[in-house]
Amino acid sequence: MLILLLFNQELIWTFEQIQDKTQIHPELLLDIFSSLLKNKLLICGDHFTLNSRIELAENFISDKIRLNLNLPFKPNEQKDRNHLVKAAVDERQMIIQAALVRIMKKRRTLKHSLLIREVIQQLASSFKPDISLIK
Repeated sequence: MLILLLFNQELIWTFEQIQDKTQIHPELLLDIFSSLLKNKLLICGDHFTLNSRIELAENFISDKIRLNLNLPFKPNEQKDRNHLVKAAVDERQMIIQAALVRIMKKRRTLKHSLLIREVIQQLASSFKPDISLIK
């Protein structure tokens, strides 16, 4: 982790110094610090502020073989993920509609079941369209 590598240069840092050095967004940096402080890799005073002195715990000992320093997903990231899924579904819907138009321009008249089958065949190389999306 980048933040832990900074402690190779100096043993004591402040939040602002680390933020300036790494250019990590302050909210994300606070989450990272909370994880590192919770696992007792870093030592800070009683109350964490922007000017608090943060030290590396040089005498760190853990009973665990591995420490999980990964950050859990936040609801904001979940909203972004939901937004991406919705955008992908919308894009696929437009691709399906374009395939329908191409097929109907080519054939003029076609039974619904044959139309669905041909749309699925045409889009099979891109993705497997959901039949409920084909109108």
